[in-house]
Amino acid sequence: MQELRVGFEGGRIVWVRTPAPEAFEAHLASFAITLAPGQAGEIALDAAPLYRHLSRALARGSVVTFDYGHRAPVLYHSLARPRGTLTVHSAGRRGGDPLERPGDVDLTAHVNWDDLSRAGEAEGLVTRGLFRQGHYLLEAGLFDRIEGDAEKWRAYRLIDPEGMGEELSVLIQSRGI
Repeated sequence: MQELRVGFEGGRIVWVRTPAPEAFEAHLASFAITLAPGQAGEIALDAAPLYRHLSRALARGSVVTFDYGHRAPVLYHSLARPRGTLTVHSAGRRGGDPLERPGDVDLTAHVNWDDLSRAGEAEGLVTRGLFRQGHYLLEAGLFDRIEGDAEKWRAYRLIDPEGMGEELSVLIQSRGI
């Protein structure tokens, strides 16, 4: 396994391949994941410790997390995501080289929901569910709180089944409720 790091070469920002830390393989193995030869996948080793820290701070209530993401078997499926999930967003469009215009584009990579769920449960949280954003916001009564056509249109973009409503997920974990 190799890790891609960002380097500087010949006046350009480039990808630099280095041997991956053993922790990467151990992390994937903890979810019974083995990457296929040549497959890329993002690994966020700091995500679970941060989530555990946040979970410990919650005495009573819910942690509601919105993000792009999938459960580990889907996130790291070699046919679904052979190149991983690192994506460039700029001017309302998706695509491009993440190293081409640093600071001028937004970068995103998907969350491993199993990693966060496991971290919260290790701190005593109860997983209430993992939902698509559109479903969650409709069930939460999004349109009950909105007035006017312009606001309704902006809210629709959050639940649009052909857009953010299906692309983003919501993990809900709670304690004491």
